[in-house]
Amino acid sequence: MINIRRLLAGSAVALTLAGLPAASASASTTSSRPGLATRVMHLKVGNRTATFKIRGDWKLAHAKLPREHLPRPTVIRRPTAGKNGAASSGNWSGYVDIANKGVALRYVTADFNIPNLNCANTTAGPSGAYFSSWTGLDGWNDGTVEQQGIESYCSGSTQGLWVFYEMYPAGPVVFTGASPGDALQASTYYNSSTGKYSLVVTDLTQRGAGVTETIKCAGTCKNSSAEVVAEAPGGGPPSYGLCDFGAENYTTVGVTSRSGTKGTLAGNSLWTSDSIKMVNSTNDHTLATVGPLQGNTAFLASWVASL
Repeated sequence: MINIRRLLAGSAVALTLAGLPAASASASTTSSRPGLATRVMHLKVGNRTATFKIRGDWKLAHAKLPREHLPRPTVIRRPTAGKNGAASSGNWSGYVDIANKGVALRYVTADFNIPNLNCANTTAGPSGAYFSSWTGLDGWNDGTVEQQGIESYCSGSTQGLWVFYEMYPAGPVVFTGASPGDALQASTYYNSSTGKYSLVVTDLTQRGAGVTETIKCAGTCKNSSAEVVAEAPGGGPPSYGLCDFGAENYTTVGVTSRSGTKGTLAGNSLWTSDSIKMVNSTNDHTLATVGPLQGNTAFLASWVASL
């Protein structure tokens, strides 16, 4: 059961980091462009120090998010030459590129808007109701995921919102400052020369406000898949309901292999691609669907049911 304790200071939300020790932060400020300050933040979590940059008026928050659950996909249709495959999952809906044997991926990016949740039409599970939208590497058939995006929840008729990045199985780092309706760009990049990932969320509505973290893998990162996903956090039903997010339009999607080959959500000689439908594993109810690819770089994910 998630107990959400909100301490309001203006519009900021302060919660406790899920499963992580108490954190302390320090900052220095520079200006990367006129009118938009950049703060370099150092976050101490146990014996680990995270160093990241925040642009604009975004703030570091302390939030207890539902624990990440990697999907257990079911194959619906295997990909064939020139065609994408299809799969279902209990908590993911979107598209995934799966690297062929001997191939690694290094970059994924997509643009999307933060939805205004219809909390009045949302049914919560015993632990609440949430919705997440993100891009990332790994997570489809391995035990890590390097991701960034937004996580939102319904508390009665009220929508709460965070921006986050996460190097699962390490916990998420969470921020406030974005608003429903904002246009975001979220990207993950792996630099093989440094062995580090750059996790970036940019708020296009707020003139480039956002957060950038450059960090090493927290586990065994294989770069074996790239995803653009609408998620039911915490594993979805039966514990968590999926908030009514309406329809989420993902655009300008790009994927690059470690060798530098640029591509899209369509399969090619280096990776196959699956669309993912979200289905409640306990009652077979469809929770979210995805439309066909538009120009191989865009698609629409649509809410169907909470539970």
